[in-house]
Amino acid sequence: MRQADPSELIVKEWHSPITFDLDASWIRTLPPGGSASLPDLPSFYCDGVTLDRLIVRKGLTPADSGVDLTIEFHLRVRKDADDKLVGLEFTLISGGQRVVLGHRDELDISEGDSLSSSAYFRLSKKAVAALTSEGAKPQLRLTVIVRTD
Repeated sequence: MRQADPSELIVKEWHSPITFDLDASWIRTLPPGGSASLPDLPSFYCDGVTLDRLIVRKGLTPADSGVDLTIEFHLRVRKDADDKLVGLEFTLISGGQRVVLGHRDELDISEGDSLSSSAYFRLSKKAVAALTSEGAKPQLRLTVIVRTD
């Protein structure tokens, strides 16, 4: 018997804050009114909290006025992890382009409980053009910030 090396673990344990850069090619391919689950979200715990579902929905807004995005998420707190206050920050990046979408703060989750919620953002037509230009490889930068309540 031996202690597992952290690189061997399937579910990683991290300390707050942590940041993930997730593929956001859906910004280019998702039709108006469509949704996409982000499958490249890794399994992790950040100070006892996990984000186990992330879904992006594109609004039905006409293309010439920009794009409405809703990001739905599901957070869980382990039973032995105390009550938590969680913040999520969302930014779209591609090459030198950076579009800060916004954040959700003070998501209060009790020990052993979970929370499903969403965040709404509007991208300008100019931002969409920059993120979807030829050769662009857009990513959703997601930062998870956890504090003990």
